Amino acid sequence: MEIKRELAFSIIILAFFVAITLIGWQFSQFPKISQIKFKKITRPAEITSLGLASGKQIYEIITEKPKDPQIIEVVVNPLDVELGKTQIVTVKVKTKATTITQEDLVRGQALTDNKITNFSLKLKKVEGEEELITTWQGEWKREDTIEKNYQIKILAKNINGENQVTLTFR
Repeated sequence: MEIKRELAFSIIILAFFVAITLIGWQFSQFPKISQIKFKKITRPAEITSLGLASGKQIYEIITEKPKDPQIIEVVVNPLDVELGKTQIVTVKVKTKATTITQEDLVRGQALTDNKITNFSLKLKKVEGEEELITTWQGEWKREDTIEKNYQIKILAKNINGENQVTLTFR
C-alpha cells in the first residue's frame, strides 16, 4: 500500500514537471515582440479632445539591432495638429558614413483616416566626424480626420542602406 502511494506521488510529480516543461516550451515558440522601442522624452502638457498630447513631442528611438543609417529621434510639433494646419517633423539620424551625399535622404508619410500625405525632409544640420548625426526637417498639412488612424512613418536612406520607423498615435 505504501509503495503504491509513493509510486502515485512520483507519477504526479513527474506529470507536473512535464506539464511545466511543455508550457515553457510553448512560450519560447512565440515570436519576439518588436525590436524597436520608443521612449517618450517630454511630458504632455494636457490631453486634447482627440486623446492626444498637445504641443511639441520628442521621441527617442531605441533599437536593439541598429541599422545604418539609424533614426535616433523624431520630434513632432504639434502632435495634436488641427485640421488645415501644418505639422513640423524633425528627425535625427546617426550614420557611420563620413560624408553626406546626394543619395542621403529622409522622407516622411502622414497616415490619417482617409489620406496618405508624403513629405520630404531637408537637411538642416550635420554634427560629428567619425559618426555623423544629421538633423532633417519637413512639414505636412493636415487635410483629413484623425479619429481612427494617425501615423507618422519616417524613412532614412544613405549609401550604407536604409531604415524606417512608424510612430502610431491613438
